[in-house]
Amino acid sequence: MCWEQGGSARCCRYRDFAGAAGIADPGTGAAMTPDTPYYIGSVTKMYTAAIVLGLSQENRIDLDAPITRYLSASLTQLISQSSGLADFETGRPRGGKSVLEELKAGRDRAISTAEAMEIVRSLPPRFAPGTPGKAHYSNANYRLLGAIVESVTGKPMAASFQDRIFGPLGLQHTSSSCRPGIRARLQAR
Repeated sequence: MCWEQGGSARCCRYRDFAGAAGIADPGTGAAMTPDTPYYIGSVTKMYTAAIVLGLSQENRIDLDAPITRYLSASLTQLISQSSGLADFETGRPRGGKSVLEELKAGRDRAISTAEAMEIVRSLPPRFAPGTPGKAHYSNANYRLLGAIVESVTGKPMAASFQDRIFGPLGLQHTSSSCRPGIRARLQAR
């Protein structure tokens, strides 16, 4: 999991204009530049939704079909955060600590989609899928959507981001993950 701490940073490239504002590294005070790697974090949810909707237009995904016989939520409910699924990061399993509590305690680690879903299954749902007027922010919704996109396309989610979002929009300095090369560039600052 990667994110920037402190301050805000913005970077823009449009035709002949390139500019950046903000602090890239709060520890050193290094300024943001148009070439500074920028991790998009939860913005990937919008990109994931765009990819799912594109796959729906290609008739490769039915947005209203249940995703499994064990989960009665539709893809539309996953996208709109109205599935009722608990959040695997903030939900506290019985007798344990949440992933967020572990992270705050300095124990950051990668969590596979399988482990995330195991945690979600151990937590009570927030409400029945599609309950009118109800929504609950849950990263589980987008983990499931990512797994579905990977299954339908046969590609890792990062490749779908590149092929369907970053490449067509010319986002050359945007990443959905902490790839080693980008991590090294950030650490060298």
